[in-house]
Amino acid sequence: MTEPSPTDHPASVTRDQAYGASAAAAAAIFRPTQRDLPAKVAIACRALAIAGHNASLGLASQVSARDGHAHLWTQTYGLAIEEARPENQIKVDFELRVAAGQGMANPANRFHAFIYRRRPDIGAIVHTHGPASSTLAMIGRPLEISHMDTVPLYHRVAYLGSRTPPSRRFASPPLRCQRRCSC
Repeated sequence: MTEPSPTDHPASVTRDQAYGASAAAAAAIFRPTQRDLPAKVAIACRALAIAGHNASLGLASQVSARDGHAHLWTQTYGLAIEEARPENQIKVDFELRVAAGQGMANPANRFHAFIYRRRPDIGAIVHTHGPASSTLAMIGRPLEISHMDTVPLYHRVAYLGSRTPPSRRFASPPLRCQRRCSC
């Protein structure tokens, strides 16, 4: 089995190839190597696209990797994660000013910079809208803590429903619009 290149189109790498039946199969495909940060960010983006995280939807997913104390590498704004290649990654400072590469960073990367500033131990951040979590977000009901693996979410999940109050037993109070309007 050959290792997918960051320039391979995700359609040429099947889900079974990328995520085999075991961790050993995945490790054989995505072996740790001495790649540079733009290539590693591109590979992470492509792996997420193969797994169906926001594929073909474009702007709602961000992957970044810290480069020193004041910079990060991320995808050029306007490209979907399945389009990631080492050459379309950009290096930006924590104010999102481009230091290397062409284009601009997704403004949503500001929260990556915020985290990197406050947590020097963090080396990379992945933010996606996976199919399962996006589906749950659209069902119009508060999430209930119903399994031991979800206990850490207790009182940490907000329900943003428009008129239906959250379950007082399981969810935190809803978040309120900062503009104090009726939305």
